[in-house]
Amino acid sequence: MLLDYVLLDARRDRIAHDHASVLLQCAWCGDPPDRRAAMAAARGETALAAHIAAGAWANLANGELVEALRKSRGSGSGQSPAMGLAEAETLIAAGAVVAGLDRLAELHQRSFGPASLAFARHCHRLGDHDRAIVLARSMPEHAQLALTGAKSALALKDERGALELLAPYLRGAVPVLEPLDAGAFAVIAASTLARSGQHNELRRFAQALLSAADAPEEMLPAIARVAWSAGFGEQAWNRFEPVRGPWHTAARLELAVLSGDAGAAAELFRQAGSHGAPVASLLALLTGSGGDPTAAQQVFAADRVVHVWRTHPHRWQAWIDAAAKTPVELGVYDLRGGVVPGAEEIPDAVLDDGALTALIEPAPPAPSADGAGIWVEAPLCSGFGVGHDWPEEENAALLKTVGKRRLADDPASAAVRVVSADTAAALAGDGRPAVVLAQPGDPFWAGPLPSRAWPQMKILRTHSAKGWKDCGKTAGKTALAMLAGDA
Repeated sequence: MLLDYVLLDARRDRIAHDHASVLLQCAWCGDPPDRRAAMAAARGETALAAHIAAGAWANLANGELVEALRKSRGSGSGQSPAMGLAEAETLIAAGAVVAGLDRLAELHQRSFGPASLAFARHCHRLGDHDRAIVLARSMPEHAQLALTGAKSALALKDERGALELLAPYLRGAVPVLEPLDAGAFAVIAASTLARSGQHNELRRFAQALLSAADAPEEMLPAIARVAWSAGFGEQAWNRFEPVRGPWHTAARLELAVLSGDAGAAAELFRQAGSHGAPVASLLALLTGSGGDPTAAQQVFAADRVVHVWRTHPHRWQAWIDAAAKTPVELGVYDLRGGVVPGAEEIPDAVLDDGALTALIEPAPPAPSADGAGIWVEAPLCSGFGVGHDWPEEENAALLKTVGKRRLADDPASAAVRVVSADTAAALAGDGRPAVVLAQPGDPFWAGPLPSRAWPQMKILRTHSAKGWKDCGKTAGKTALAMLAGDA
């Protein structure tokens, strides 16, 4: 049989591989270690890339960016695609985000698969979900790209688009090679079912995973998250016993974070060791340790230039406002909105907006008493799963408690709002009082940060066992007290 090696090599870059098969291919084809390193770096695993190939990758992992840039660019015109990826990642790490993204875009046009994955990952991280989806659809048989695209589709509330990217893997037309990737597919699939209200299908899916005695240990934290979304949180907690190993501890850690139990999460995080690393940033949101004055003084000192990239249109605005009041020269950029610095601009520091919470306390908007009446959003809390969505009977109790006479027609004219978390963040800038239904499972809304950013809000949280039971009357009474100026 004749083999078209050009086509084989082209296809090789357009699908995902497990680490062992990458090693096999590179050994057979005579590829240098840099190619394997590029595949690791494309997934964000810079330390692994450094372990594989050293050189520029080791400099990048150690923060030696000038040396990493020198080595990745080389001395001639024959730069390999792998070193082009190293150059792009170094530029982004150095703060030249636009230049790094432009380099990744160029490599994507040259059909270098790892660059396409890295490009999509950075676009998703910086909130440009539309472009991440386009990149994922350009390589529909690449598992990591499909994951990134599906996450972006969910961020845009496009459940159908997410399912289109997931379907080949969920139906078995394309294999998922890594247990961690399989777990990620399960979580996104469960989120898609929850968002579209398919609770029976969600329960069936979660029960099948939860009862699988042969599930790889690496999948257990993801299975715990799927079980929680299907209303099986208690069953999952009982199944995953820490004495059975660190992956079981990590699964319980997921459940503690989802239920908003900061104390249990902190202890389980300590017990899980390296297996708990994926939720470290979530735990920081849940505990809300606050800003670091010493670090803030260094980052936001006079005569420094800091670039902040928006990853969410509203959530982190109070922290951005606080940063704007420091002596630093601040630039706020939005990749999705096309608000970007010049490609040649290199700031002293570059941060995403969510990272500001570790450096600085928020600057709340000025309180306002404008408007009249209470506006109640509909729906208030939906798409989070079994037992986590706002029940119709609680909505009826809320409306009855408020009374028709006090209801306002729209949020712009209301003095007080009863709203979902997303709407609360979008409307927070005018400083009006609000009763906010926290997003179940979101550590930001389960922790203290929203109250620091928006003191005019009263956060109503779901109970880990009771859900929203008996919360409708509470929300109504709180809104009435706010309207009277008593809360």
